[in-house]
Amino acid sequence: MMQEEQTRKRTTAVTVLYGIATAVVIFLALWFAAIKRQEQLSASIPVEQRTATLASSTVTGQGQTATDPRIRARINPAADEIFLRAIDLNIDADEDLEQIIVARRVGAGRDSGKVYLILADLQPVTAVFARVQELALDITRPEGLFIDAFDIDSDSKPELIVQGLADQDRQSCAIFRNSERQRLELAFAVQGLSVTFLAPDTSEPARIIVDTQVNGVKDIPGMRTEYRWVAARHTFMLAGTTRLSIDLSEIRAAIGTTREEYLTWLAGELWTMDAAGSSRNVFMDPARNEIILSDGLNMQRWVMVSKYRSGTRLNTACVLSGSGALERMISIDFVNRDSMRLSVSDEQISRFHRDEGWSGLYRRKEAVAASQPLSQAPTVSPKPPLPSLDGRYRSSDGLVLEIQGTRARFAGKGVYLTGMVALYMAGTDMVFDFLQTDEKGLTTERRMYRLSIEMRENGEIVTIMLDPSRYDSNGFQPGYRTPLIFRKTS
Repeated sequence: MMQEEQTRKRTTAVTVLYGIATAVVIFLALWFAAIKRQEQLSASIPVEQRTATLASSTVTGQGQTATDPRIRARINPAADEIFLRAIDLNIDADEDLEQIIVARRVGAGRDSGKVYLILADLQPVTAVFARVQELALDITRPEGLFIDAFDIDSDSKPELIVQGLADQDRQSCAIFRNSERQRLELAFAVQGLSVTFLAPDTSEPARIIVDTQVNGVKDIPGMRTEYRWVAARHTFMLAGTTRLSIDLSEIRAAIGTTREEYLTWLAGELWTMDAAGSSRNVFMDPARNEIILSDGLNMQRWVMVSKYRSGTRLNTACVLSGSGALERMISIDFVNRDSMRLSVSDEQISRFHRDEGWSGLYRRKEAVAASQPLSQAPTVSPKPPLPSLDGRYRSSDGLVLEIQGTRARFAGKGVYLTGMVALYMAGTDMVFDFLQTDEKGLTTERRMYRLSIEMRENGEIVTIMLDPSRYDSNGFQPGYRTPLIFRKTS
C-alpha cells in the first residue's frame, strides 16, 4: 500500500515537472515569436525618410559604426547593384505604400550604368517588404529623376509616371500601368529634346507633348508631336504632329549652343508671369545655383543641384534651400529673346501640388546686372541674411530648444519633439518651419511659427519668439495661440 502511494506521488511530481517544462517552452516560444514579429514590423517601415542608409548589412556607411542603433532596411542590394534613393508611393490603390527604389547596375555587364526601379511591396503574412518586380528604364542620369503616381484614366488604379534624362541629355518619359496580373507593365515610353506630361482635366484626357529635332539641325526642336491617352487601349496614341517655325538666328543669338550660354541668358533677369489676381516672379542666379520664386507675399529659394541642357530646354533638379528633403524638377523652355516657359513638377512624396501654380509663360520684366548682389534684385529682395540660430535656448517654464543646422529639438516636461527646421521669408515675416519626425525618422507633423529675434548691437542673439501660425491660400496667417519665448543659454 505504501509502495503504491510513493509511486503515485512520484507520478504526480513527474507530471507537475512536465507541465512546468511545457509551460516554460510555450512561454519561450511565444516570447521568441513576439520578438521576431517586432523585428519584422520594424523592418516593414517604408524606406523613405528613414535615418538609415540603403546599404548592405556588411557595409558600414561613412560616419556610422557597427553598433549604430538606427534601423536598416531588410531589402539589401545585390552584388552588382547600388541603391541610389527610395520613395514611398501607393501605386496599386490599396491601403499600403509601396517602396520604389532607384538602383543602378555596376560592373562590366551590358546594363552597367543604367538606372532602373525596384518595386517592393508589403507582404501580408510576414509584414515585411520584399522585391516583387524590376522596371527597366532608358534613363541614364539619376539626378532630376521624377517619379509620381497619377490616376490617368480615372479607374481608381494609379499609373506610375517616370521622367528623367537619357543619353545626350534627352528627356525620357515612361508610363507604367497596373495590369490584371497585379504587376506594372509598360504602357508608353518616349524620348525627345523636351517631353511634357499634361495631367487630364474636365475637358481633355492626359496628354504628352514631345519636341524633336528635324533636318539634322543639332539640338534644335523642329517637330512637335502630341500623344493623348486612350482608355480603351490603356496607352497614349498619336494625336497629331506639327512642324515648328524656329528662327535659328534668334535662338543662337539669345541662348547660344551651350549650357553656359543658356544660363548667361537667364542670369540677372527678373521674369514675371501675370497670374489671376497676382503676379509671380522668377529670378535666376546661376552663380549661386539658385532659383528664387516670389509671388509678392512669399519667397522660395531653390538650390539647383544639377543642370542639363537639351535643345532649347534647360532641365534642373532642385532642393528647397535649408531643407534638402523637398525636391523639385524645374524645366525652362526658350520661347523668344524676352520670354521663357517654366514647367515645375514635385514628387508626390513632397506632399505638394504638382507645380503650386508656378508653371507658365514668363516675360522679361527689366534688366538686372548679372554681377549685382542677389539682395538687390527687384521685388524679390529679402531682409538681410537670417542669422544662425544654432545653440541652446530655454523658456521660462523649462522648455528647452536646441538648434543645430537644419535639425531642432524641443524637450521639456512631457514634451520631446525632434525634426528638421527651415528658416525663410514670407513677405516681411521670418518663418521658423519645423517638420517633426518620430524616433524612426518618419515625418509626423509640420509646425510653422512667425520668428522674432532680439539681438544685441554686436549681433549676439538674446531671445527668440516663436508665434504659432498657419499657411493657407491667402498666405501666411497668425495662429492666435500663445507665443513661445526662449532665452539663449549657450
